[in-house]
Amino acid sequence: MKKTILILIIVGLFISGASFFYLKKKWEAPGCQYQELITQVKISPNTPLNKIIQILTQHKIIQHPLLFKLGAMLFGQNQTLKAGLYNLSPCWSYKKIFEILSQGKELLQPVCIPEGLPWWKVAQIYSRHGLISKAKFYQAFTDPNLLHKFHIPAKNAEGYLFPSTYFFSQTKKYSGYEIVSLMLKTFQQETKKLFESYSPQKIHRFVILASIIEKETSLKKEKPIIAGVFINRLHKHMLLQSDPTVIYGLGEKFNGNLTKKDLKNSNNIYNTYTHKGLPPGPICSPGLDSLKAAVFPQKNNYLYFVSKGNGSHYFSKTLKDHLKAVRKYQLKK
Repeated sequence: MKKTILILIIVGLFISGASFFYLKKKWEAPGCQYQELITQVKISPNTPLNKIIQILTQHKIIQHPLLFKLGAMLFGQNQTLKAGLYNLSPCWSYKKIFEILSQGKELLQPVCIPEGLPWWKVAQIYSRHGLISKAKFYQAFTDPNLLHKFHIPAKNAEGYLFPSTYFFSQTKKYSGYEIVSLMLKTFQQETKKLFESYSPQKIHRFVILASIIEKETSLKKEKPIIAGVFINRLHKHMLLQSDPTVIYGLGEKFNGNLTKKDLKNSNNIYNTYTHKGLPPGPICSPGLDSLKAAVFPQKNNYLYFVSKGNGSHYFSKTLKDHLKAVRKYQLKK
């Protein structure tokens, strides 16, 4: 009797061990030997395991739902599957599929924020991608607690929304605080070495100047030169006379046509044709090259520049030379 029980135990252990290794082999085996077929699968937040297995089965990512569930229980190390939009293939092993879902390696949505945009155009990009409304973006953009957290000495975060490509989950709902915080954190990371020895007030002046440089030229080699021009004009107490500052002051209502009336309007506090010094705040989100140019302007004797019409500028030291350049590059055209 004892021998029979012992034999049954041994047989049971053998069968269990064999089943375990068989299951492990199936868990790690590729689903097919053909070219990988990719299918997008969306897993909503708080979806239970059984429902996820049902979704994977419906999309023909897995053919044996019970095998996937047993494998998840035995080899999943108590990991939960995360929500997201995923690219999955039936040719992958169940182990690989489980790892992708448990690690949240979802298909992220890229959002490109170009250099030189004012806050409302940044908000419009996020709104077009369905991530957040303009109103909620503005609420976070002007949040005093957020501004204090990132040491911004202003009433809003204009100039600090660092231009870059950001990646977002297509199933998660984001708050304005999260998105604006991400951009401000990126600003801090990207400018840490550049601004490490300056106070927030000094950094703010650099950001204002950099935002004007950003709007005046897209050429990297010209940015330090233009920075030098503005520094020279500030030292001589001359008006900066920068069209982009006037345009920013006109706000979202600007129709693309800058008039003489606009240039003479002293009610526009961003009008550098009527107000001396830097404008009261940044006029866009400058890129790193413009920020570097603001901190390290070229030492030159230029006081003027005019567009050549090909993306570059002609620089002059005197008003006489500047007027000649205007006639050559602007009036005759």
